[in-house]
Amino acid sequence: MLPANFTIAMRNSLSIGPFDRPSELTGFALEWLIVERFGPFIAISDASSLLPEEAKDIAHPAPDRIARNNTLVATLIELDPMTGNEYYLFSQFPIQTSLTLGNFFPGEGYVRLCAQDGKVTLQAHGRHAHSKAPDGSNVNAGQPGDNIQAINWHFDAVQRPWSGEIFNTEV
Repeated sequence: MLPANFTIAMRNSLSIGPFDRPSELTGFALEWLIVERFGPFIAISDASSLLPEEAKDIAHPAPDRIARNNTLVATLIELDPMTGNEYYLFSQFPIQTSLTLGNFFPGEGYVRLCAQDGKVTLQAHGRHAHSKAPDGSNVNAGQPGDNIQAINWHFDAVQRPWSGEIFNTEV
């Protein structure tokens, strides 16, 4: 069972493809994520690309330099008591939470979070179509079109040691 509150770094294998064909993956990258859970909410922030020496070593700890950038926020929809797996639904609109956010990033899709072999793992599948609001924030744009960034994405991430890691079981 995962603690109710935590902040961790994860090494993510990111796959992306066209918005309207989520099973078609055309691009791949490695990145650092910062994942924060606060009760029934989770925030997933892209933090940095992996440097070449970090990419070569699958067990490389997350560097101190990582920081939140764009942040997807999701709400718990199911906790499987048999496996301890947690399932979350991404939000297309900002949610009022106590999470530490980067730039809110609207998304649709789901997250599966679990503890496996003493580490937290995360799989997510989703997509986004967003544009910039007058204040520069990302807003849900509905369907892809002109001046709208739209892709599907798949995350396959595993926890790595990090100096900013926090675990707390109290809500």
